[in-house]
Amino acid sequence: MALTTPVGYPNTIAPGAAYARAQRYAGAELLVADHASLRVTPAAGATRRVAIAPGTASAYALTYDNDAILNYDAIPAPITGTAQWFMVGASHWAGIGNDQSVISHIPASVGAAVPTSLPTFPTNTGTDAFHPLALCLSTTADTAIQQVIDLRTIAGEGGASFYVVHSELAHKILDARVGTMVYRTDNNTFYRRVVDKTGALSWINETRFVNEVLDYTVLEGSNSTKSAATGYQRFSHSFVIRAGKHRHVRVVAKRSGAALTSNAYGVIPASGAVVATVYDEDIPRRHALATVRINGRFPGSGNIVGGLGEILTDGRVVIRTIMPGVTFGGAGTDEPDDSVVVEAEYFVN
Repeated sequence: MALTTPVGYPNTIAPGAAYARAQRYAGAELLVADHASLRVTPAAGATRRVAIAPGTASAYALTYDNDAILNYDAIPAPITGTAQWFMVGASHWAGIGNDQSVISHIPASVGAAVPTSLPTFPTNTGTDAFHPLALCLSTTADTAIQQVIDLRTIAGEGGASFYVVHSELAHKILDARVGTMVYRTDNNTFYRRVVDKTGALSWINETRFVNEVLDYTVLEGSNSTKSAATGYQRFSHSFVIRAGKHRHVRVVAKRSGAALTSNAYGVIPASGAVVATVYDEDIPRRHALATVRINGRFPGSGNIVGGLGEILTDGRVVIRTIMPGVTFGGAGTDEPDDSVVVEAEYFVN
């Protein structure tokens, strides 16, 4: 079995299916289509044989397929010393009527220690390019390949921008791709490639930001806050969402104590200003501004009144101001009569 002639060489005429695959992975410099495509593993049956799994790949604007398991038997004994690494990959080059794609290898570092860098390889888009797939360790003492380091950069959805890699060396292959996001399975870390105003490139660790999106906890009802304040009882609609250091808090409480009336400035008596207290891990970094909505029966003021509140750095959830002359609480027993909703989003320390 062999690699197919890639779509992307000069003067290539692409059949419909091949053209569709090329468009799917357009924009990516190096990738394999999925976690199984073109995986390299040691194989029995010949000296220093490796097997390349079937699948689809793209390298430097050339999209190609391996249509079945391909056995590669050309890895030599160490050229120098008793152990040497060889980089196995797909070589592509264009010639007049002689476009070719084959599996080949490039000598890499000498010695059994895992290399810290890769040998140079051609990257000429559409003419002469090498697509690294794996580093393979050859020794004089063994007829089988002793170790394989996966160099594949596995495509995210759509082919570009996001990759999964299984090694630091595969990660390094993407060093020139500014904006690329990579997930490394060997250390469970997300990285993004950035450039500063001086032109210096670096990888930033984005694991914390990703985890804040993917990992969150929801507390609901009476368990969502540490306690209700005197004169209030919490409803089941209360919740706290914890996502990393981000918090979304909604306290829904009923005024179960004596009725309260806001003064001419919209301020309610201090005895009823505190509605609840949040848990220590939900205390905001700074006082957090909150919206307040009061539902119920209010003489001369309709059924819904808005206002402002805060969640303080001591954890108290307070009402700061509502409409003047509003009385609530002390009457009605059915939810949502006389309920108070205080809601805020903020960050914790």
